[in-house]
Amino acid sequence: MRIYPSDDGSAAFVRLERGDDLLERLNAAAAELGMEAATLQIVGAVERLRVAYYRQDTKEYEIHEHDAPHEISGGVGNVSLKDGKPFVHIHVTGSGADGKAVAGHLVDGTRVFLIEAYLRRLAGPPPVRELEEDLGLAVWQ
Repeated sequence: MRIYPSDDGSAAFVRLERGDDLLERLNAAAAELGMEAATLQIVGAVERLRVAYYRQDTKEYEIHEHDAPHEISGGVGNVSLKDGKPFVHIHVTGSGADGKAVAGHLVDGTRVFLIEAYLRRLAGPPPVRELEEDLGLAVWQ
């Protein structure tokens, strides 16, 4: 991972390495930068894409695995605290060689080809994620 922080520490570009687990390394970057509240954007490509769709009726994630290269045309997310640590929540859109787009909530198991990320720190106390039973999700309180 290569980190290019701004002079004032309020933002950073991060380049992830080929073969990295995308979500794991985004979380590691946020922790290394000490970002507990931030916005996040990514572009690049992955060798394998793994995203989820949250089924509101069953309160379970449905995992979609795409075991082929995809261009990441966009990824937008945030960093907040969960269980006392920086936690990345990001949704991505990728396109395969056929040009068809797939999208969803990024989960572990996506393998980086080349990803460039941008994190922007937010001032003030960080939002904290805790389980909200009626949603079945850990959300800001």
